[in-house]
Amino acid sequence: MKKANKNVQTILQELYLLDGEFKKHEAELIMIIQKLLASRPDVKVNKIFVKQLRAQLFEEKNSMKSRKSLSDFVKSFKIAAVGVGVAAIAFVVVVSLNSDSPTSIVSPTSTINALSSNAFGSLSQVPLAQSTGIRSQSGGGGGLGASESSFAADSSIISEKTADTFSSGLSIYPFPQYSYVYTGEEVVLSEEQVAVLRQVKSSGMSVNEQSLLAAINSDVIDLSKLKNVSIRSIDLVEDREFGLSLHWNMFDGGISIGENSDKWRSVYPCRTDDCYQENKLKIEQVPADETLIEIANTFLSEYGISTEAYGEPEVEDNWREQYARAESPERAWVPDSIQVLYPLIVDGQLVRAEYGGVVGLHVNVNIRANRASGLWNLNSGVYESSLYEAETDTERIMSIVKNGGYAGNIRYFAEPAVNAVLEDSAEETELPVIELGTPSQGFVQTWYNNGEEGSLLLVPALVFPITSKPTEGYYINQQSVIIPLVKEILDQRFKSYEKPDPDSLPLPEPVPLPVIEPAIEPKEE
Repeated sequence: MKKANKNVQTILQELYLLDGEFKKHEAELIMIIQKLLASRPDVKVNKIFVKQLRAQLFEEKNSMKSRKSLSDFVKSFKIAAVGVGVAAIAFVVVVSLNSDSPTSIVSPTSTINALSSNAFGSLSQVPLAQSTGIRSQSGGGGGLGASESSFAADSSIISEKTADTFSSGLSIYPFPQYSYVYTGEEVVLSEEQVAVLRQVKSSGMSVNEQSLLAAINSDVIDLSKLKNVSIRSIDLVEDREFGLSLHWNMFDGGISIGENSDKWRSVYPCRTDDCYQENKLKIEQVPADETLIEIANTFLSEYGISTEAYGEPEVEDNWREQYARAESPERAWVPDSIQVLYPLIVDGQLVRAEYGGVVGLHVNVNIRANRASGLWNLNSGVYESSLYEAETDTERIMSIVKNGGYAGNIRYFAEPAVNAVLEDSAEETELPVIELGTPSQGFVQTWYNNGEEGSLLLVPALVFPITSKPTEGYYINQQSVIIPLVKEILDQRFKSYEKPDPDSLPLPEPVPLPVIEPAIEPKEE
């Protein structure tokens, strides 16, 4: 507490040195700074922190006095002031002085608030499309059984030799089949409960009509008539060469940055396919990984975006494998932008997607411009934690592993005819082998829908690394097999991995016999 109070006083003194007018709002400032420090408990208040804050506030100092509304401030607001860094304080100060409601910013480190056991309710409330194993085409988004990442898995495991499993005419997509072989050490499951994390959402930033809505002029609607208004998102655009556009979703805390296309036309001069073909990038033009990472680091530093919640950056170079497989290097594809990934680490553990890829902050580096052109997946680091029953049956876990986890082989279906086709095909075909090593523990990111709203969950999981995979004739980008450790999720999501008991299958509905009308009406006697 003493350290927090000292930090508050340090920030206050710097604000007062910048502009004595801030003293008139000391009570409000103390509350604002305390809330910021509460969401960022590990913030380092040092000379660099103060220097960055002073520079940003000094730039706005003179114009802030003459602005009569929050909307005027937002119109000239710089992207740097809504980043994750300390410059966000300037934005929060001005917003809060015009509003009685608190706001929030993206946290550079994870904050986890513990709740009671099973606080999120049942994790298997959303029915699965178990009869087909394919996502239903509803517009409501994905639950645990209809996750978008289940289709990301399909793009990460692509085979040129798909088994002719469905030649019988069954209208099911012919997924490639593999034999997953575990070669690691014995797996021991001892925890009876595991902590599931749920990302915390907000209701947006509340505003009052005097500070914002009444100041916005519109010829088609009187915005000041709106009541109990909150801001759910903010979009900002830089009006300069190589300018960027920023979208801040204040509901889930997500921030994404992209190119302001009007200001990048010099990078993309081609308007015809012939021009594009003549100006395609060559692999020699791609900078070294060290250079790409340096560009990404500089970009994050410039916009005050902390990397404290992330691991060491790495360049995503999956395209190189496809490039190497191209029959003609002259016709091979070299991307205009390459992503630098900062792996997300929560509670000391790496976060992965269902198909095995690492989740994290992605920074786009434009190769033609030799500069960063945006980022995505910058999210709030605030979570709630709740204990759920863990799976302790090692044999069951390993049976799911042998089927490849989330991105594995075709499941057993309710229709015996489909299972017969799958089993006959597996017996006749020698499946390519994917070997798996000893697992580590981590989180798998997935979506949960209780029927009313969706939430992002981080579920404890075992991560089985792929140590060997077929190469000739196959392109397998997947790096690991993920098995969640929550029993309830296994019961629902992976039930179709287990061969059904014939006695438990539903009996076919009885077919009523048709009523045959006589060809000749009987004569009345």
